[in-house]
Amino acid sequence: MGNPAAQIFLNTGGRSGGIAIVWAVVILCYLLNHIALSSTINGIFFGMTAPAIDLSYIAVIAARIYYRKTQPIIPGPFVLGRLQLPINIIAIVWTVIISVILIFPTTYPITALNMNYAIIVGAFIFVFALFWWYIGAKRFVSTLAIPFI
Repeated sequence: MGNPAAQIFLNTGGRSGGIAIVWAVVILCYLLNHIALSSTINGIFFGMTAPAIDLSYIAVIAARIYYRKTQPIIPGPFVLGRLQLPINIIAIVWTVIISVILIFPTTYPITALNMNYAIIVGAFIFVFALFWWYIGAKRFVSTLAIPFI
């Protein structure tokens, strides 16, 4: 079970410890650098990163709002107090607005070459991940305290 090449990359002992993982990173960076050679492909893949990262923040903030009564978080040294809920709601609304704006094409008139295809890639990744989890991964993840689907 797991990655068959894990022993190669996890071997950090001896004189050449960690060399395999360094070369793996170099090769991966080299391959990813070729994506930037085409502006259309560059826009497709890298155009989805900012909205995807922003939307990942929403999941954490929304979970914090949803579970604030049933599973409270132990407060740290900085607490927003009564302003926590309004600030969290404003953060969610702002993040949704900016994520929608980032998906729009950047130039006008819109053609097939300058269209921002990030929404298509993002939707495919979301559907694929949900399908993958529903078909196989949920049987391996039995530690969830709260059922998801």
